Amino acid sequence: MKADALSLAATLNSSEVDVYTIPQYQRPYTWSTENYEVLWEDLTDAYADYLKALAENRTPDYYFLGPVVFVKNSGKRSFDIIDGQQRTTTFHIILWYLHKRLTDETEQARIHNILTFLGKESKLKVSAKDAATYLKIRESKITDPIEGNSRMGESANYFRIRVNELENPDSFSAFLREYTQFIVIVADDYGKAWDLFIGLNGKGEPLNPTDLVKAYVCGRSDIGEQAGQIWEEKILPLKGDSTAYLLFLARYKAKKFVTENALFKEITKLYPTTITTLDIADNSEIFHWFWHVDIDSIPKHFSDGLTITSDARKALRVLRDLGRRDFSSLLFQYAASFGKKAIFEEAFLRMLAAYQIRMAISRKRSRERKFVGWFSGVDFSKPEEGDSENETEVLKQRKQRANALIARTLRADAPDDATFETLVKIAGYHGNYPARIILRHHEEGERGNRSILDYQLEHLMPQTGTDFWYAEAGVVDDAGEIDTDAYNALVNNIGNLFVIDPTTNNEVKNFEYSVKKSFYQEHLKDWSIARITADPKNDWKKPDIEARAEKIAEWAKQYWAL
Repeated sequence: MKADALSLAATLNSSEVDVYTIPQYQRPYTWSTENYEVLWEDLTDAYADYLKALAENRTPDYYFLGPVVFVKNSGKRSFDIIDGQQRTTTFHIILWYLHKRLTDETEQARIHNILTFLGKESKLKVSAKDAATYLKIRESKITDPIEGNSRMGESANYFRIRVNELENPDSFSAFLREYTQFIVIVADDYGKAWDLFIGLNGKGEPLNPTDLVKAYVCGRSDIGEQAGQIWEEKILPLKGDSTAYLLFLARYKAKKFVTENALFKEITKLYPTTITTLDIADNSEIFHWFWHVDIDSIPKHFSDGLTITSDARKALRVLRDLGRRDFSSLLFQYAASFGKKAIFEEAFLRMLAAYQIRMAISRKRSRERKFVGWFSGVDFSKPEEGDSENETEVLKQRKQRANALIARTLRADAPDDATFETLVKIAGYHGNYPARIILRHHEEGERGNRSILDYQLEHLMPQTGTDFWYAEAGVVDDAGEIDTDAYNALVNNIGNLFVIDPTTNNEVKNFEYSVKKSFYQEHLKDWSIARITADPKNDWKKPDIEARAEKIAEWAKQYWAL
């Protein structure tokens, strides 16, 4: 078995190989929009760095694409791709479209050699399920979209457009071919490849990027042997989150977006001058407290005390529930300017929660790259004319300015009030976790701002329809036909969903309304479902559900004002 850092050209056009095969047992192409959008953004950023280096007469840095694992086919000039088939396929798609745009004959020939065997047959053999789509990609014009709804077709159409937008495809092709690198691992047989997956450290546990960073930091420590102890106490408790933490720290300190592929290289540039061992220790506490420590236990970590208000606790819970951690680099920056306690203040947390719930319910991608770009050049501690001479007062003034700037930036990116209200109003039960969070907080407000730690969702109009409920929903036409799609949409709308006690043994799930409301009023007296069903104006038909959805949406707009 051997491993080498090779350019894309050397990886996909090895002199040892005529054909690269994706084994039929491997899954077909599965990359989604988020995967290839992130890749393209990273590539275009690396290409900009490449052009800058050339303009300054410097040798460009390589952009690392991660590992690929090949297995030799005995007696054949072919490799099986057993890890990295998604990335390998994606780059073939990009190269096919680049080849269609190239005007430099030499560059065109080089790309053609990567893509084909003897100038004719495709060098990549994809899975049977993707073969027809891949053939269309190879043979179509760059102006022709790929029809159908396959994942590979969607990816191809995305890259077809992106490649078509390149100002200088020949230059981009040269960058891609020679200044992007894979870590290429070639195993002689499947047995040796299996050994690789079992574990690289002899303990059956695969190494992760943090292990490499640890070795580098401890070997070049700026505080001697203490580095190892700090690592054990501060980084190991993060467990699987250690790489994510180091990535956000590197972005904060480098003041630029850093990909996971480039993390180790960036750390070697920054340590121990821009990032010290104490930086790693201090900021790991912020990350650990904010994302991992039980919220009620956070104050125990502050020897001089910390008060987290009820609304601040709820906002932090929202942020954790959503799991959108793209703003973590901002946490480090904010804490450096105003102290670690500041990141648990109500105004800061509610602002972030309002932004993230709006982004989540609109299914917007996380903004890791944007958060770095928005705030990396901002000095929250910068004095301004008119600042108070009182130390406490000036800190308050600067924090207000920082919060105003952050709020303006987030408001410009998030869905506006009208859009957010509409999205909440049409939110449904299936695949919409933000809707559950909204219902939980709405119920807490309905119950006198009490915190609900555990709950279940109840469909007042039942998911399993009956003749009674189909009629109430208004989904039966004159011929007696039932529109089940319309019924399901209504039943799963946020207006029909209620937060209830998880211990309630509900035996009336699809009973008629009169039976259900009696049950709720007897067993769930303190919950909003009892109050709603006790109102004589409600007979729980379509207008009632729509009216409640509107009320929840209006409340959410006010509660998560940005």
